[in-house]
Amino acid sequence: MASRTLILGAVTLTVPPSSPVSERQSPPPAARSGPASYHVALYSGELAIHDSSMAWAAATGREGCFLAHVRLPKTLLPLPRKRADRLVGRRLPAGEGIAALVANVLIALSSDSRPSRPADAARLGTVVLELVTALFAHELELELEDESGRPPARGSLLPRVQDFVRSRLGDPGLCPDSVAAAHGISTRHLHKVFQEQGLTVAAWIRQSRLERCRRDLGDPAQCSRPVHAVAARWGFADGAHFSRAFRAAYGMPPQEYRLRTHGHIDRRTCHDSRPPAVPGNRPDAERVNNRAGIANDTPARDRKARTRSTADPLHQP
Repeated sequence: MASRTLILGAVTLTVPPSSPVSERQSPPPAARSGPASYHVALYSGELAIHDSSMAWAAATGREGCFLAHVRLPKTLLPLPRKRADRLVGRRLPAGEGIAALVANVLIALSSDSRPSRPADAARLGTVVLELVTALFAHELELELEDESGRPPARGSLLPRVQDFVRSRLGDPGLCPDSVAAAHGISTRHLHKVFQEQGLTVAAWIRQSRLERCRRDLGDPAQCSRPVHAVAARWGFADGAHFSRAFRAAYGMPPQEYRLRTHGHIDRRTCHDSRPPAVPGNRPDAERVNNRAGIANDTPARDRKARTRSTADPLHQP
């Protein structure tokens, strides 16, 4: 029986043949120029994290039966790349905690041979991505605890600040100064708190906003919401700035990400345009321009001239 591949939006799940095999993954030439990705391989008792740019082997025998592996573009994980890369080559017990949740979801997806609707596939891909992100974040936090020799203090400032920021991402005025003021500390101290975790305040706010936008753009239920409306919902007041930031973070424009994630969903329902103007009712921008005396396609003086020519029979063109 041949291997089976499930396209879940931007996430790809591969299920090997049912008979025990030993698979070796060698990076193809395209991997060196294409988007980098993480591979999370599922064995009978553990998860292993690999990199698309490196060769890796899915072994059988005493190391456990190879069950499946999921591929996720690195740009989709809202984590510092250098820190996340440190988990490559790591093997994690899949019997408890977040690793067990990831394993159970991959097993459930692998055992279901029924084809998914495109909208459902995109949603399932988002679920897998969120779980793998949580797994990476959990392991990186454990790594920080090991390096410092002690876990972070309960009720420490950083988690409270991050919760505060998450609840106000839609506020365009959210910035390090306003966050510091809300917690009664100096902006300098706030920067220091984030720097201890290898983060910057502004970058974390921007990445959190981008991640919320990415979720909305990948949600088929919000396919009819214009991209500029998604950006504004999460605090991006400038659409052009949002597009540049999204491309820098995820390697493609937001509209392209939406279409790729939704697969072959009807593209006519996924748009980045404002609602069409009602015939005979000029858009708000045109009315504002006319009040400000800004010329449009039909200058005001020409319209007045035509009005006189039809109203005054003595007027000669």
